[in-house]
Amino acid sequence: MKVVVLGATGFIGRNVLEYLATRSDMSLVAVHFSRPSFELPDAKAQIVWVRGDLRIPEFCDLVLENADVVIQAAAVTSGAKDAVERPWIHATDNAIMNSCILRSAHLGSVNHFLFLSCTVMYPDREEPWREDEWCKSMPINPKHLGGGLTKVYIEEMARFFAGLSNMRVTIVRHSNIFGPYDRFGEGNSHVCAATISKVISSQGEIVVWGEGKEKRDLLFVGDLCEFIESAIMCQKAKYRIYNCGSGRAVSIKELAELVIKCANKDVEIVYDPSKPTVPSALSLDTKLAREELGWHASTSLEKGLLLTIDWFLKNGHEFRV
Repeated sequence: MKVVVLGATGFIGRNVLEYLATRSDMSLVAVHFSRPSFELPDAKAQIVWVRGDLRIPEFCDLVLENADVVIQAAAVTSGAKDAVERPWIHATDNAIMNSCILRSAHLGSVNHFLFLSCTVMYPDREEPWREDEWCKSMPINPKHLGGGLTKVYIEEMARFFAGLSNMRVTIVRHSNIFGPYDRFGEGNSHVCAATISKVISSQGEIVVWGEGKEKRDLLFVGDLCEFIESAIMCQKAKYRIYNCGSGRAVSIKELAELVIKCANKDVEIVYDPSKPTVPSALSLDTKLAREELGWHASTSLEKGLLLTIDWFLKNGHEFRV
């Protein structure tokens, strides 16, 4: 099975590549752009590295031709600061990139296309969201509007191309992902990575952006990798949107306290409501993935944090940018 991983040096892409490289029944094409390639000495799968710009149609044609599976994990991403101060950066290049990728996947007769979407289109609420509850008439949080509209556009374009051919499509609406290879810098990181970095480097207190009341559905990246494998092997539907999350909303306050516990640090939490934050309460109903793919999140938040903190202590100095 020829599997192309786009964005193979990014946070999710790298984890997916390392996970699938343990399988001997796959040959992997790892596509990257801004970050350098890396070696996986224990890989059972054959890995071919290709560097290029996915905004160029001809390059997309080259790397996607005759692929059995394409995992689209390439994206322009960042954290809450950019979502507030530079919201346009999540829209332009991502729309161009994915339009080129989908066109090439169609022309190259790709059998299965998996798109890493997210849940920014879901409005805030305490009850877990099902996939079929959201519709395009619902408002998107203004602070997520650019990224949310772009994700919806790509999901619909994928539906369009699935209807033109035999290509199977999986839309992965994943929750907040954390784990190894995330960005742990102050201004451009996700909430778990930022909190871990602050706690580990703390000299007695940490400053948490906002008031700590925001709630996130937090999923360890290893569980996301297992979901992708399950979708490749088990999905029967031609086009399907799946929620992929833990099913539980965790407050930033609870997260910070748990990171301090897992890191075994004596740290005081100070909240700064003047800093950029995106107030929300969100969790996902993953019943569809459980029923159709046999998947459910198996890593507890505490275990995932322990694994991530252990990795960060060994490697985090390379991922503070």
